[in-house]
Amino acid sequence: MPRKLLPLVVAAVLLLCGEAQATTYYVDSNGGNNANPGLSMSEAWQTPPGLGTSGRGWPSGGLVAGDRVIIKRGSSFTGLWSFSSWYQARGATRQNPIAVEVADNWGTGPVTLRGCINIVSEGIRLDGKTGDLSGDSPVNYGLVLNTDVGQAGGQIDKAMRIGGREQSLNHVLVNGSSGCGGGIVAFWGVRDSEANYLFVDGQNSGNHVWGISLGNTGSDKSCTNVTLNHCYVCRLGGPGSYMGGGDDYWIGIHSLDNGPLYLNDCQVFDTGGRCFDFGGYNSVFGTAVFNRCVARGGHASGFGVNGEEVQSPVPAAYFNYCVARNNADYGFKIYQVNGDTYLNNCVLAGNGSGIACYGGEGDKGWVRPTRVHVFNSAFYKNGRDWEFIQIREQYQNLEVEADYNAYWGSGALTAAYSPGPGTLYYQGAGIGQANGAWGTFSNQHLKHTCDAHSLSEVTAGFNAGTANADGGDFRLQSGSSLIDRGTEPLWGPNGAPARDYYQDSAPVGRRDIGVYEAGGVQLEPIDTATGESSTGGGSASTPSAGTSGSGGGGGCFIATAAYGSPMASQVGVLRKFRDTWLSQVAPGRAFVQSYYRLGPAAASYVGPRDGLRAAVRLSLQPLLWACGLLSLGLTGALSLAGVAALLLLAAWREWRPAAQGCASREM
Repeated sequence: MPRKLLPLVVAAVLLLCGEAQATTYYVDSNGGNNANPGLSMSEAWQTPPGLGTSGRGWPSGGLVAGDRVIIKRGSSFTGLWSFSSWYQARGATRQNPIAVEVADNWGTGPVTLRGCINIVSEGIRLDGKTGDLSGDSPVNYGLVLNTDVGQAGGQIDKAMRIGGREQSLNHVLVNGSSGCGGGIVAFWGVRDSEANYLFVDGQNSGNHVWGISLGNTGSDKSCTNVTLNHCYVCRLGGPGSYMGGGDDYWIGIHSLDNGPLYLNDCQVFDTGGRCFDFGGYNSVFGTAVFNRCVARGGHASGFGVNGEEVQSPVPAAYFNYCVARNNADYGFKIYQVNGDTYLNNCVLAGNGSGIACYGGEGDKGWVRPTRVHVFNSAFYKNGRDWEFIQIREQYQNLEVEADYNAYWGSGALTAAYSPGPGTLYYQGAGIGQANGAWGTFSNQHLKHTCDAHSLSEVTAGFNAGTANADGGDFRLQSGSSLIDRGTEPLWGPNGAPARDYYQDSAPVGRRDIGVYEAGGVQLEPIDTATGESSTGGGSASTPSAGTSGSGGGGGCFIATAAYGSPMASQVGVLRKFRDTWLSQVAPGRAFVQSYYRLGPAAASYVGPRDGLRAAVRLSLQPLLWACGLLSLGLTGALSLAGVAALLLLAAWREWRPAAQGCASREM
């Protein structure tokens, strides 16, 4: 190498190393000391930055993007943990966060905090590493927050308050307390963030408490592009103190003035009020997609969708493969939405009634349209006089479209009730008749399309086609009349889900009625926080899926077969590429869905053949190199490009005279 290039090469190396200067620190509440440098387990801090008294060992300039703080299992802390001044790193993102993690193999038991958590800085990843729902109980959570608002010194009245952008909250169990106001866990003004395996137990919470609160009135509290995966809320209000019908009290997951929102595999059960509530009071009200969510045992409605005073049209709310069962009031309560609500392949079972629909309330001057679309859904033993839809009170601008559904029982389909003149109702079991037998109605603003292709148990019904519907098992038995009787509905902006309620692969172009797709292939559950298979227990209403043979690797079937282990570093890189890049765009999501259907069979073929495994590894190498460049982030990539440009310029200046000299001699 010419000597003139040496300084530039050294500068390039230093520049790139500077971009990657991330440090791992260690915390041990029992054996650590905040005067220690924190750079090893033997010289750990006693508390993480932002919790407790600072010491000489905490980095003077604060943590930077890419830093990791590893907390020993079994550590215990008290107080307010504030992610603020010590975490103000520029450029921290979900792809390159400041990560605070419970240790994998250092210590035993969970990390516990008696107090509160306040996350203000951006690009924070808080990860308990393990934990899931088993039956009705949390199992093996690595990070446990026992709420004590008094320990927060009056600074916040939430167990957790999260703000900012690019946040990731994973595997955290939160036990509420009577000191919480509004939401036990509150996301306010959050953008481009996610929560995975967050469990909120509100049995000790007080009145008017929501389990997980997303947004609130005021544009500074609205949340945008937030995803909840496998999040659970239960026991709001405590045993024996449920309000029963008090929809605005003790709501499990409450969203106000947000969007877009994505909820996947979330459950709310045993709440004193409504289980889920998605609504808005201002114009900030975006699309919401609920995939495989469960509302059960609520003392009001299961799912609520309402627009209240929203003036501008509301993007749609989509409920795909969702279950509302054993709720005291309605399975779904939909009113004044000023937009569309879709129920696709849902089950409503054992609720006080099926669906309640309201239009705009004319006495308040609200005449905005509410449109409800119900397809491929099953209604089973819902009480009162209406198995299906109740249309009531002020019903201006209400449109109901329902078809390809299944109903249990005959003569139990009273579809409407109104205390005023012009009562609309559904007469008897007119299933199979075009437009059914809707009664006449004087209000021209009400429209309906009804059940030309639906099924009643008079012919063959949902109850006969399930294994144990009364116990919450809605899988279809072989030969069920509900198989292949559905249609292809509008699923939402991300297209059809790749999985049904039971984590089986969902077919394209053919649908059954209900939440189960007969003939689907069991897929391995994916922990989107870590990319690994879920190791926690399942639940009675959402059974854990088994592994898929030699696939594994959190869905990276072929790569796992090629490299021999789901823990191979290359598999981890590809898994991160899937979650960080492919899953963020529609073509990438479509590719992933197709891969989940085809990957297990391909992996089974590749696994035992050494030559094919070597060929797959060779073909994946360019992608691994590309992933390495992407991991640098924007700043790193620009720096690398700048260094390359400098090297090319220096090389050109070094060799240009020699090239000109050669050209002169040739002349």
